[in-house]
Amino acid sequence: MKNTQEATDRADIPRIIYDPTHHVPETDNSNTLVFDNPDLRGGFVQVPSYVLKDSRLSCGDKVLYCLLLAHAWQSRRSWPGHRLLGNSMGCSDRTVVTCMAHLREHKLIRVERRGQGKCNIYHIRKLS
Repeated sequence: MKNTQEATDRADIPRIIYDPTHHVPETDNSNTLVFDNPDLRGGFVQVPSYVLKDSRLSCGDKVLYCLLLAHAWQSRRSWPGHRLLGNSMGCSDRTVVTCMAHLREHKLIRVERRGQGKCNIYHIRKLS
């Protein structure tokens, strides 16, 4: 073979997919996405353009919405506390409360209060 890169681009040669969690390269053409960077295995968040482009929402409001989506994708319900959200956003608990109020005002979320000492459940509402 003249060129190694040229050889790996040919369709008749199986593509070798490396997954660091298996420690062994595997030949499998069914994998269409392999995370070589383990940091990306934590997931992704799809954010509706409607929310990103809503000029009534602050940057903090949008980041909080994204974090709630990230938590909700994992279990279809989200109950992270204000401290966890504030740490993730790099802001105070008070800022989280303010952003939460904005998301409720704009009907993007609904908060179900569960009582003293329990985390609230945040419902991601249908966009209208």
